[in-house]
Amino acid sequence: MNYRFLKLANLLEISQLIKVAVSKDNEKLREDFLTKFPGESTEKVFFIADQWHKLFDWYRGVEEPDLYDGWEDLETLDAVFSYIEGYIKHLEYLADTKVRWGLATSPSTSPDVFMKLSEDKESSIRGAVARNPSTPPDVLRKLSGDKDKSVRGAVARNTSTPPDALVKLSEDEDFGVRLALAENPSTPPDALRKLSGDESSRVRWAVNNNPSIPRDVVEKLLEDPDKSVRFNAKEALKKLQEKQASTNQRRFNKIARYLRISNLKN
Repeated sequence: MNYRFLKLANLLEISQLIKVAVSKDNEKLREDFLTKFPGESTEKVFFIADQWHKLFDWYRGVEEPDLYDGWEDLETLDAVFSYIEGYIKHLEYLADTKVRWGLATSPSTSPDVFMKLSEDKESSIRGAVARNPSTPPDVLRKLSGDKDKSVRGAVARNTSTPPDALVKLSEDEDFGVRLALAENPSTPPDALRKLSGDESSRVRWAVNNNPSIPRDVVEKLLEDPDKSVRFNAKEALKKLQEKQASTNQRRFNKIARYLRISNLKN
């Protein structure tokens, strides 16, 4: 058995490709996968794919499986591995938009694949990566500087985006990006402070509605030149005061209970 394919660096990507290729939900990829092996039965090719999954699990440290039970056609097995190796070499496994989209939106895609997709030529694919809450922080940081404003907007809207990247986006030239950032509940206080002085009243209005807005930002917006922003700031301040009153009441009740217990003991 030739194990040269195990030296490939993209085993996870290969496994994900085959899962899609043999999936009943994607007839086009199934047909493409099968046409690579003319003269072989569907059952045989899918059996080989199953052997691949077993080998992949073994390579990752899972107990070595019982391979080839039912088929010992190593020639066909090598043909499958050669086909897979060709996919990796020419990146054909990312040539199909549906495959790339599926990987970009999946919660289980590997970090290496996310990074590779962040350089995709299609902005829609990069945007899907930017929206995915499972995208690693370093990939989101990279996409925060994407040339396409819709991609940067998706990063600004993603609650998984790291704080430093969100602060950076508070200075983005595009209004839509800054608006998305103002609406993101994960946006840090420093970014909200920056946005409270935004040239767009719509952005400043959105800052008031952010559940993470600090009190000093609300007080600043009470003096905003725009009437609607000032009105919204009053509502935001009222919510903060109610929240603080509720917190104070809970603290008071806790202290009162403690004092009653102490008096009973004495």
